[in-house]
Amino acid sequence: MVLEKQEEQDSTPRDNKGKKVYSLTLFGQQLEIKTEHSPEYINKIVNYLEEKFASLPSLPFIKKMLLLLLELTDELLQEKEKKKIWEKKLDNLISLLSDNSTSL
Repeated sequence: MVLEKQEEQDSTPRDNKGKKVYSLTLFGQQLEIKTEHSPEYINKIVNYLEEKFASLPSLPFIKKMLLLLLELTDELLQEKEKKKIWEKKLDNLISLLSDNSTSL
């Protein structure tokens, strides 16, 4: 994976909404993306995807990509569920604190 700014420093090309335009290679494919994120963040994402892909069993490319998609979706849904649980716990704590502060 190589992430390249198309121009150096803050003269990175931008689309009409102010997003930066980058060229990168992911799974051997050249892509151009528009994003507000830093090159370091985009590299982090691409590296994560490539590491996950490399950890999968040897399969035809499309099957491996589908497996990667399933694993990433599973991770996302698990994290969303964890978030809901923590939000509920936080709401309960806020409610307890609110109840206690009114009884003081």
